[in-house]
Amino acid sequence: MRRQPIAVCLLISWILTSISIKFVYTSSENWVEVFRFTGNGLSTESTEDFVITYVDWRIRWSFESSVEPPPTIFMITVYDSKDEIVDSFVTAFQGNGTLNYNSTGSFYLSIRKNYVKEYEVIVEQNIESIPEFPSLSILVSGLSMITIISIIYRHKRKQETQK
Repeated sequence: MRRQPIAVCLLISWILTSISIKFVYTSSENWVEVFRFTGNGLSTESTEDFVITYVDWRIRWSFESSVEPPPTIFMITVYDSKDEIVDSFVTAFQGNGTLNYNSTGSFYLSIRKNYVKEYEVIVEQNIESIPEFPSLSILVSGLSMITIISIIYRHKRKQETQK
């Protein structure tokens, strides 16, 4: 019977934690600029590589057409470090928008534009999201901790048996 109140407390705690985590991500103060790219004209350009170390990141883009009516093409393609396409976005209407992502790693952008007077692309990451921890470092840390605990336990046990 005593386990039921504990389970209820754990459930309530989990719900409150989940709700508070969602609110943390909405603050614009959590977003830090990683990379900014601007340009104009008719061409396709690739950005330099940039590294995302937090899970939540985004690309904010804006552009203005150089002709009326706008037969403009503005396209952003996101590539990972293996040159594989992560995502692609295209629009023919001037304006702005945001593309959201949930992964870490090294990326670069290919930006294709036709009849674009000027554009700006800003890559930002949310420093309140979970940072990247390579699984090998987690494994090594865990094994080191287990080894240290085992050594301490054996040492104390050996002292107790010698008394």
